[in-house]
Amino acid sequence: MVRKTINHIFRCSECFTAISDEGEIICKEAGCIFINNAFNVLLQESVLAGAGLEMRPVLCAGCHHLVGYQFEKNDLFPSHLNKFVLCCEFVTMWTDEDVQFKPMLPFGFEDV
Repeated sequence: MVRKTINHIFRCSECFTAISDEGEIICKEAGCIFINNAFNVLLQESVLAGAGLEMRPVLCAGCHHLVGYQFEKNDLFPSHLNKFVLCCEFVTMWTDEDVQFKPMLPFGFEDV
């Protein structure tokens, strides 16, 4: 059996089914080993939508729970980030680059 290389994994917060960035179900047990260099950045959905980003809902293939939103890269984000997902208050980004991102606080919050 040929194992496909998967760079982006999303996990449903309700049923924990792991899905790839192409929406296919992958093994729950093996899913986490494909996740590399995950960084969280606090952003609000309205900020991203206001920036004119195209949002595509990502649904869990098992329970159809909304996992988050997938965006295409644009000028607001580094070119080596090809996809990222907004899930609740966090944007989780996977990249092959070993790059650190400083968390940005949403509007209305202050860094203390």
